[in-house]
Amino acid sequence: LAEGALQCAQPMEDPWLRHLDWHVAQPRMTKGRRGKDGEYVRGGEPRPYARQRYTGKLVGKPQWYCDLWDAESGDIRVTVRSRVAPYLLRLTWLGHPLYHSRAHGWTFRVPAAEYTEHPGRFSGMTRVESCSSLQDQGYDATVAGDTQGVYFKVPHADGAQANCGSPLAKSYQATVDNGTLASAYPTARDAMRLNAMCAYWVSARTRVMSQFVVWDAGDMRAAEDPVTHKPLRLGGPSAVILPQVVPMGTVTRRGVEPTWMTAANASRGRVGSELKAMVRAPPGVKFVGADVDAEELWLAALLGDAQLRGHGASALGWMTLQGTKALGSDLHSRSAGILGITRSAAKVFNYGRIYGAGLSHAVALLRRFNPGMPQEDARAKAEALYRATKGRRARASDGSAFWHGGAESFMFNTLERIATASDPRTPALSAGITCALQQRVAGSRHMTSRVNWAVQSSGVDYLHLLLVAMRYLARTYMIDLRFALSVHDEVRYL
Repeated sequence: LAEGALQCAQPMEDPWLRHLDWHVAQPRMTKGRRGKDGEYVRGGEPRPYARQRYTGKLVGKPQWYCDLWDAESGDIRVTVRSRVAPYLLRLTWLGHPLYHSRAHGWTFRVPAAEYTEHPGRFSGMTRVESCSSLQDQGYDATVAGDTQGVYFKVPHADGAQANCGSPLAKSYQATVDNGTLASAYPTARDAMRLNAMCAYWVSARTRVMSQFVVWDAGDMRAAEDPVTHKPLRLGGPSAVILPQVVPMGTVTRRGVEPTWMTAANASRGRVGSELKAMVRAPPGVKFVGADVDAEELWLAALLGDAQLRGHGASALGWMTLQGTKALGSDLHSRSAGILGITRSAAKVFNYGRIYGAGLSHAVALLRRFNPGMPQEDARAKAEALYRATKGRRARASDGSAFWHGGAESFMFNTLERIATASDPRTPALSAGITCALQQRVAGSRHMTSRVNWAVQSSGVDYLHLLLVAMRYLARTYMIDLRFALSVHDEVRYL
């Protein structure tokens, strides 16, 4: 792609290539020696320095090409993280070419005539306002000097204020699949697919290679690191990894550990996700474990059912117990039907709503999964979902607020009652919240965190009950076991 871009006869007329630096660096020359007559003396003409920054293949090449040069390989090196990659791939957002602004991140340019004729297509998009003052922090020379185009920011998952750092990032894979982000080359789709495949290992490799390992001193053998090719000392079959877990490392009392507690399940399209499968039990011992299916959703439903003194008595509780993915009667399938999105995307909505996320957050998420949806449509769908699930807000005769008419109204009433209590406690083991988030200190602030605490801290209660029960069963039935690791709603024993 880079070599092909060099062949463009009129790069400044190309909507992508014109944003590259086409300045050709001149070779560094000696100063030269002149005589009294002002002419160069014999042998004193300016000569190119023996050691040039750009030699051989780079002579006469534009600056953007030279910046891609890799001295070790003796060739240019372009990755999905290279700033020029979206330009070389000729990426478009909703059919319009991308442009990178230092102040606003990646944007896309819409012809002014098209924007004037169809302004509704871009409702809800964040328009880049041109600034005339060079001292202004948001000044961009290209945007300010383009009178025939209107620029909009490429949407970011964190909202309108966040800038898109790379449209080839893993988070934009869904927009490639639905055609919002496109390219003139099939290479772009392959590049994003490979980037998504390797993203997990790129982030996890350093943590994996720095694990605290204890080797069997009686069986040491030399080996080589397959990545760095440096010598390693590997131990025998009884070598172990000691996970560096911080018990109760968060407000919700969950454990914190950067590698094993964040390790993803094995996936064919994610390099490094087989990490947990690489940990083997020693001879004669097996790993035995289990996890709770949708634990936090089940616990939240249970808290709502408690008002009616029967599990499954509320609409959410019944859906949790009897709803199935195959029949489309579980919570995630029902939400996906209301919103018109996929079931996996609906999961993100549901957990965000349960933890107290508001309507504006739901609208932002919906437009993240469907960037082409107008703001008004996204808000209407989100309001319909909240009416069907959370219900409507009303006030009792004593002035207290409550939810009613939704499948999850009972659950939200219970969670908010716990979160706003003078001394919030989990219903199972009566664990308290930090004083900093109690009503007398926080007032009405941080409600999302307090509701989140009520569910996740109850999950920690369940884990503690499970561990104590397992210890009792092991003693009662003389099971030779050893607790290995717990990952929130999952336990592993040797």
